[in-house]
Amino acid sequence: MHGLADFDRLLSGHAAASRHWLRNTPTARPQSRLLRDPQGHVVAEWQGQPRLADILAAAHRLQAGDWCGVLAEEGTQGSLNPAWRLALFRADRHGQPRLGRDTGPLWISPALKACAGERPAALLQSLRRAAVQALWAQGWRLSA
Repeated sequence: MHGLADFDRLLSGHAAASRHWLRNTPTARPQSRLLRDPQGHVVAEWQGQPRLADILAAAHRLQAGDWCGVLAEEGTQGSLNPAWRLALFRADRHGQPRLGRDTGPLWISPALKACAGERPAALLQSLRRAAVQALWAQGWRLSA
């Protein structure tokens, strides 16, 4: 009987020591990621890995009311395999219409040909990937 009591005491002490060790172990937090422009200025910060859409929104400083989406490149609407680009239209500011060069879209990705039947979500993801690669080519960086 004495041996069983010793065994029980050892088990309960081991369990208490394990709980103490778990309490003092720091929990793994996602690493902070910084988006830096070509001049090295921090534009955005995320905990963990940001999505492509988050990187593009921060780099192009999207505001509420701005529209960013997929458009066919001008002159390819009648084509069987049109070229598609990620475009950004800025919202009107203070009720004033955009003038001059600000009236058209800001193309933020290179043109990609789409095959007939390609899923829109897959095309959007491909365009986002191409747009982020264009940012990296311009000197933007994502650092820890």
